[in-house]
Amino acid sequence: MKEMNFRTNEFLKLIEVAKKMSKINQRIVRSTTSLRTYYAQLIFEKSLLNAISISRLIPTNDEDYKYLDVSSIASLARNLIEVHHVFNYFCERNITEDELDFRMYLASYHNSITRNKIIERLGITQIEGIFDADFSHSIIKSYLIESRVFNTLSEGLRKEIIRGKHAFFFNRIAKDITPINKVQESGIYNLLSNSVHSYPFGLNNYSGRYFRDHLDNIGLAFISVEIGVLFLSSIIKEYLFIRKKLSRTLSKEEYNDINNISRINLLNDWMQLKFK
Repeated sequence: MKEMNFRTNEFLKLIEVAKKMSKINQRIVRSTTSLRTYYAQLIFEKSLLNAISISRLIPTNDEDYKYLDVSSIASLARNLIEVHHVFNYFCERNITEDELDFRMYLASYHNSITRNKIIERLGITQIEGIFDADFSHSIIKSYLIESRVFNTLSEGLRKEIIRGKHAFFFNRIAKDITPINKVQESGIYNLLSNSVHSYPFGLNNYSGRYFRDHLDNIGLAFISVEIGVLFLSSIIKEYLFIRKKLSRTLSKEEYNDINNISRINLLNDWMQLKFK
C-alpha cells in the first residue's frame, strides 16, 4: 500500500455527496418529468449502490490484503464502468426525440422479455388481470415496433431485437463521455473481467507473496478504487447537469470537491510506477 496513493478519502467524500443527492432526490424531486430523467435517476441510484459496496470492501491495512477476495471489488468496479455507459446512452445530449424513444422502448422491451423468461423457467405463477405481465409486454412491444427508428433498421436486426438479443445499441452514441481514454478503459475493463471470472489470469493475480507487480491483488484493488472515483464523479456531474433543481441544493464546497476530484487521474502514474 505504500507505493501508491489510494484515493479512499476522496471516494468516500463523493459517496457522501451522492447520498445527500439521493436523499434530496427522494424528498423534493419525487417525480421525474420525462423518461430521460427517470432513467437518469434510476442509473444514478444504481451507481451510488455500486460505489458504497466498493467502499465497504476496501482493506484498511496490509494484513487485510492477505484475505481479500479482490474479484469482488473488481466485479463492482467493472459494473460501475457498465453503468456509466448506460447513463451516457440514455442521457446523451442533443439526440432526437425519436432516437430517445427508441432507446427507452428497446430497454423496456428487453427488460420485459428477460423477466418473463426467468419467471417461466422458475415456474412462478403470474397474477392475471388487466395489468398482468403478458398485457404489459404486448403494450411495450407495440410501442417498440411502431417507433420510427426501429423501422429504419434492417429486417434481420429487427428480428434479433424481437427475440430479445439486444438491450442497448451503444454504437448509436454520437459522443461518448468517459473520464479516461478509450484504450485505457478497454484494457482496464478486460483486466477486471478476467479477475471476476475464474480464468487462469484471474487466478494468478492473487500472487504477490514473493514480488509485487501492477496486476497483483493490491494493484487490482488500487485500479478498482481509482475507477470508482473517476466514474462515480463523472456520473454525478452529468446527473447534476440533467437535474438542475437538484444541483441547486449542493453547496459551493461540495461542487468544488466534485470538480477537483474528477480532474485527477492517478492511473497513468500507477502504470509508470516501478517496483523494487
